[in-house]
Formats: sequence, C-alpha cells, structure tokens
Amino acid sequence: MHVIDDYLVAHSRYVESLAYLDAVASLLRDVGEQLLANPEHVHFEGESVWLERRVNGPGEGQAAKSPWPSPERLRQAIADFMVARKALVQESDALMNARGPESLKKNPPPAPASKS
Repeated sequence: MHVIDDYLVAHSRYVESLAYLDAVASLLRDVGEQLLANPEHVHFEGESVWLERRVNGPGEGQAAKSPWPSPERLRQAIADFMVARKALVQESDALMNARGPESLKKNPPPAPASKS
C-alpha cells in the first residue's frame, strides 16, 4: 500500500505544479491577445495586471485583476514542475514494478536459464 500512497502524493504534486503553469500560461495568453486587440484595456499596477475585457469572452463585466508572476517565481515554478514530473515517473515505475503485470515491469526478473 505504501507504493500506492507514494504514487498518489507524487501525482498530486505534479498536478498542482502543472495547474500553476497552466494558469500562468492562460494569463500570458489573455494579456497577449488583449494587447493585440485592444491595448488600452490592459493596465499594469505594481505586480498585478488588469484586463478590462477578454478578447474571446464576454465584452462587458468587471475588470479582472491577476498577480503578475516575477521571473524568479516563473523559474521556480518550472523547476518545481520538472522535479514533480521526475518524481511522478519514478513513482509510476515503482508502482508498476510492485503491482503491474510482468510484461509492463521496468525491471522484470531474469528469465530462467534454458537447459541444453
């Protein structure tokens, strides 16, 4: 059961780090699209960015304010993702070796020697 728990922890960390990078990518895409379509609807305030409207969304409504990640935070998020990805692959291999069918195991036991 320990192998399954380790896999689930690694999977959770991977999903969390991927979700953060996805949110940053969405913010960058939205800002880029808005800058191309209507730059006057984008305002930077300290470490936040305001988008008055989405290019591909509803035209009216309240402005959205999002924190703008620092370059160091982006570097750390990418590093966290890479570590989480590597850990997930390792835990996935460990789980497969412990619980998977022989044909899918990474380190199958050696085949018995044939008698000649």
